[in-house]
Amino acid sequence: MNENELVLKSINQLMEYSFFIPSYQRGYRWTEKQVEELLEDIWAFAINPPKQEEGKMRPFYCLQPIVVKQKNGIADEWEVIDGQQRLTTVFLILKNLESQIRKKNIKRVFYETREESEKFLTEIKEDDAEKNIDFYHIAQANKAIHNWFDKKANATDEVNEYVTPEAKFAPTFLTDTKVIWYVINDGSDSYDIFTRLNIGKIQLTNSELIKALFLKKWNNAEAVDKLRLKQLQIATEWDRIENTLQDDSFWYFIYNKPESKNPKYANRIEYIFDLMQNKPDGEDEKYTFYKFYEDFETSKNKNKYKIPDTDALWLSVKKYFLTFEEWYKDRELYHLIGFLISINYRLQDILEPKKSNAKITITSKTDFKAFLKDEIRQKVKFDISNLNYGDDRIKTVLLLFNI
Repeated sequence: MNENELVLKSINQLMEYSFFIPSYQRGYRWTEKQVEELLEDIWAFAINPPKQEEGKMRPFYCLQPIVVKQKNGIADEWEVIDGQQRLTTVFLILKNLESQIRKKNIKRVFYETREESEKFLTEIKEDDAEKNIDFYHIAQANKAIHNWFDKKANATDEVNEYVTPEAKFAPTFLTDTKVIWYVINDGSDSYDIFTRLNIGKIQLTNSELIKALFLKKWNNAEAVDKLRLKQLQIATEWDRIENTLQDDSFWYFIYNKPESKNPKYANRIEYIFDLMQNKPDGEDEKYTFYKFYEDFETSKNKNKYKIPDTDALWLSVKKYFLTFEEWYKDRELYHLIGFLISINYRLQDILEPKKSNAKITITSKTDFKAFLKDEIRQKVKFDISNLNYGDDRIKTVLLLFNI
């Protein structure tokens, strides 16, 4: 089973590699605004880093995925399928930090058909910037980075007079800025993947990234065989869960939000992951993946083999799904929960009633059904005789009696 691999890599680690940009990739096109927004985000992280919670990973600033495939079996050489724009920007930032770092930059960024771009990227000359559109955008981005550091140097309220902005920025950028490093191992054609990710603008989903965590290869000889068997089981069960969730009658029992032609969840198992991590509305789109990655790291650090307890982590996912399946198959639970979901009752409060009502004690299915009925009473706590035509509550009453 050659599954795709995923890990977080720091900018320091990227500097150990060479990157090949195939001909199907367009040239560099990041704007000055995009470059400055990235710099400002990392700067904000540098001057006000989040506190590290006990037993948790050191906080980091995360860039979007870089999707790669090993080139010609060479260990430190990678074909970039997606993320070239981010990678080139990283290269340019490193060029502007050369006074602060021993390793000068990423080993090499080279191109299948644009050989001159490699030379220009290595030695940017303003006089040559107008020769082609790639040179122009590279030069503009480089100038934006240079000017940004100059502005920070002149903003006395943002930097210590004894520390340059470059010196303040560099440690965070090198060590605490990470990319989602996604390695294609499954034999997929590079151009097909590129087309999916770029032409259709279909980004890697949280579920795809989380699946890569569950199916990641580990090299510990004592535990690897047992783990691979478990991963085969996970892959099979994952497909069964997704297939069940693709049944609309099951899906809309647990998910009652309007969906456009472009639904929120292409892979519906991702909804379970969001529920597990209690993802707040408006959070970073990769929030759920970051939380799972943290869970895997915490589990790995507790294991004597230094590999995560995939079995326990997957069991947590299965518990959610099996709970939904039990509700769906129990006629009374189906109608009680279905009603609450249809009137926008939070599924999380049904899964964890204790959190929504501290007085509740549920030790049996009978207790659970009593809780649901009580919640319904609270939601329809009005005198039916006072309802008038056009009152939205009429629909609620009719739905309750399945009319």
